[in-house]
Amino acid sequence: MEARVSPNGADSSGSSGVDGPLPNSTRQYEPGAAGIEDHVQFSTSASDTGNSGEKRRSAEEQHRRSFEENAADVQGSIAAAKLQALIFNPRNDVVMRLECMSEKELKNILVIIKLGVFAGIILLCALFVLKFKRNERWFVDHGNIPLLNVVVGAICLATLSGSITHSSWNIRKAIHSDKRWTRRRKYSTVLFFTLPCIQIFSTLAYIVGNSYVLRGNCRWFSGVVIWCGFAQWAIGWGGTFALLAVLGHNSNPAPPLPDGSTIQTEYGLDAMVLDMPVLQYHWPKFAYLAAHITVQLGLCIYLQKNGAGDQAGIFSRHECETGNLNCVMDTVTLTLASVSIVSLVGMLCWWAISIRLAVHNFKRWSYIGHRAGNLNLRFQVRFLSYSVAFFIICCILLWFVKLQSCASFVETWLGFSPLFIVMTVTCVSMAFIYQPKQADPDMALYYVMKQAFSWTEAFKEQKLQLRNAMKPDSEHLQRAPMFCVETAIKLLYFSALCYGYQEEGATSPLNIEVALAMYDLKQHELLREVREDSKVLLAWNHRMMVIAFRGTASIKNVAADLQMWLHVHPREHRKGRRWWRVPMVHAGFHRSWTISGLSEKVLDHVRKCVDSCATPSDKPFQILLTGHSLGGALATMAAVDIAQRVCTAQHPVSISVYTFGAPRTGNHRFAEIYNDLAPDTWSIINDQDLIARGGKFWRIYKRPGQRVLIDKSGTMVVRPMFVESSMRRTGRARARDHHLASYRAAFLAVLAAQFDGRAFHDGMKGVIKLARSLPDVGSVFGSPPHVAKSRNARDRAVSDALGVLESHLTDAVGAVGLAGGAPPPGGP
Repeated sequence: MEARVSPNGADSSGSSGVDGPLPNSTRQYEPGAAGIEDHVQFSTSASDTGNSGEKRRSAEEQHRRSFEENAADVQGSIAAAKLQALIFNPRNDVVMRLECMSEKELKNILVIIKLGVFAGIILLCALFVLKFKRNERWFVDHGNIPLLNVVVGAICLATLSGSITHSSWNIRKAIHSDKRWTRRRKYSTVLFFTLPCIQIFSTLAYIVGNSYVLRGNCRWFSGVVIWCGFAQWAIGWGGTFALLAVLGHNSNPAPPLPDGSTIQTEYGLDAMVLDMPVLQYHWPKFAYLAAHITVQLGLCIYLQKNGAGDQAGIFSRHECETGNLNCVMDTVTLTLASVSIVSLVGMLCWWAISIRLAVHNFKRWSYIGHRAGNLNLRFQVRFLSYSVAFFIICCILLWFVKLQSCASFVETWLGFSPLFIVMTVTCVSMAFIYQPKQADPDMALYYVMKQAFSWTEAFKEQKLQLRNAMKPDSEHLQRAPMFCVETAIKLLYFSALCYGYQEEGATSPLNIEVALAMYDLKQHELLREVREDSKVLLAWNHRMMVIAFRGTASIKNVAADLQMWLHVHPREHRKGRRWWRVPMVHAGFHRSWTISGLSEKVLDHVRKCVDSCATPSDKPFQILLTGHSLGGALATMAAVDIAQRVCTAQHPVSISVYTFGAPRTGNHRFAEIYNDLAPDTWSIINDQDLIARGGKFWRIYKRPGQRVLIDKSGTMVVRPMFVESSMRRTGRARARDHHLASYRAAFLAVLAAQFDGRAFHDGMKGVIKLARSLPDVGSVFGSPPHVAKSRNARDRAVSDALGVLESHLTDAVGAVGLAGGAPPPGGP
């Protein structure tokens, strides 16, 4: 069985045979506890009173062994995760900028590419309009088009030269650093360094051809112009697009061996086509390029031969000199030129098909296990798609539209100036991203530790201690929180319950008894605010409180969502009069939280619980806040007010916030204040959630806390790097991903993925322990049997995912042999 490791898989559960409830006993625990005695308490039934002492000692011994095994597994998973392609070792290895790119660098590159595409679109529209506004003689006699091309070419040449110089300097430093070059990094650096080199060759031919035409009239038949066109279209664009086809194919996992096993590299990673011999896998692309060059060569020889006499492929020299033009290409010229352009489009289609296959193939594998491959794939989709689409549009508008014309021949043979702009920007950006960079030597371990998470609440505190012990001198790491899957699933239930609870005519499978049982909560109260239709559910016991806010569910809520102007909050943190130092939040969210004294009512309840319910101990009173959509934004604002106005030295409070599909609440200054007050905040985002992915409004709004990305394919990325989060955005935000049912289905897919090739390190053990911690898997995800027959596609997706998970749990229980042979609660 293939071993897989994960930087996020720091939750390496211990043996499944010692973590389950003993027969005739009930397992209870204190969330966030640190020691064995605090993790689990056993209460025996009446029939087992005589053997309670012996059972307690046996249980404590089993959990002590489990605790020790779990500690060893966590350390082992952290060490193993360093082998991943993205978790690198900058002390000994050459690393690429892609692997450690800062948020500022990526944003600047995206802005540059968008500006380049915008400039190309403007120029393309202008040239297309000229085809219909000007007569045929204007394109031949006037030097406006060649002059424009020379200016564009000079700018592109200078930009490409600067890029190659910068890349060469960094590559030289990396070569002389005596660090190890892995094959993947070396091969990727060479490929993306070759792209601007080919583009420089094409740009030189582009400048020379247009400059020669500017020297006088009717120079179209000179060999200089003809062979400069050959250099552009055969060598320049042909070589560039063949290389793109190679890059697209390289993004795919390597085909399995005949026996079905997975090929692995010398570094223990699953191989990609990038790791395979070049000629063995890419010879068809080189053959295709040779065929394209042959067609282009035939066209140039034909034009050269006919241009030597009186008749050229499109019009004669005599017609050009006398001004009596008839811009109609003969059959040979038209056929060869069209075949040449279509063959280039075919190379781009080859790239697109390879990228599509790579996306399909990576869905079957663990995202964490193929993190570098996924990032490489998403970078290509994000950056190269612009150039591919733009070239096809240029061909259609500048060549195939009004085909038999001097405009089409001149604009095409001299070069597509809009495409040179877009391709130059793309090549420079890709070369910058894939060049070597000096990185923080501790970055590998730092990323692994920050992205660690816990499957269950019982072992969360232990995992925090183990993680922090790996880097005890890092003050930032010591304060960094840890994500817990069990907490997220429980609070997802509270968020969903808040929608239908005590609503007239509501028929929800969720009920308050199941919610209260999750944390052994004794009391609860529902608060409503009529004017803005806000709704808050509070539940508590002597040691903790859960506060759940309902999301958008009425016209009044929609009206609040649309009030997107900013309101100062909290006022006491305002620094000076500079607006960028003033904390501000969404006006509609602020109004929903404060209207009619709703915020004061909630804060009063919290104060009473903290003052009267908290027991004298070293553990702070725990407050869990949650909400979906609008409810997540209100939970964020509530967390700030609770941290400022409730938490005191006499009554310490621990605040954790888990939101689902929540929009951005405030500006950058508000996010800074929030992160200081409530660092244990997790914004869970399902795939391309329309609400959670949008709402920046030209970077006015900023999301506080940490992100957790999930999707229906079973991928979960905890605290993704900015470059990772940005690359996972497809640009097609979907409203269906915002529904709570989609979030439940995504979490179920994550749990089910731990039983196949997409699993985290020891993910199966973690899910089995998680299933034993939950009261009932089906009830927690709100999917009773009748949902399977529902006409609602989202409900059916939840039911289907739950069935898959329960099937995996059943098989796993039988395979690993849980204590007493009893299946976990919630299993079939």
